[in-house]
Amino acid sequence: MSSSAQLDILEAKVKHLLGEYQTLRATCAQLQQENAVLKAENNKKDQLLNDFQNQIKITKLVKSMPVENIEAAELKKRINQYIKEIDHIIAYLSE
Repeated sequence: MSSSAQLDILEAKVKHLLGEYQTLRATCAQLQQENAVLKAENNKKDQLLNDFQNQIKITKLVKSMPVENIEAAELKKRINQYIKEIDHIIAYLSE
């Protein structure tokens, strides 16, 4: 095989490798962007989860406080609303 033919083969291989390299760089950039988006979504969901865990703690604290019958009914209604809201968020987070 002549040196000219070997150079042509080498040049073709280099061009092929450069094409693959550019493709991999583009894929890497896309994956990094997707990773950043997913991290942001994860942080947002973590914050929501923390907020609802705090609401649960507050609810437990409120339940332990003695109140009059009228206040107890209102408090029970509010707690039930919180529980429904928490259930909704849990369902959303599990999607």
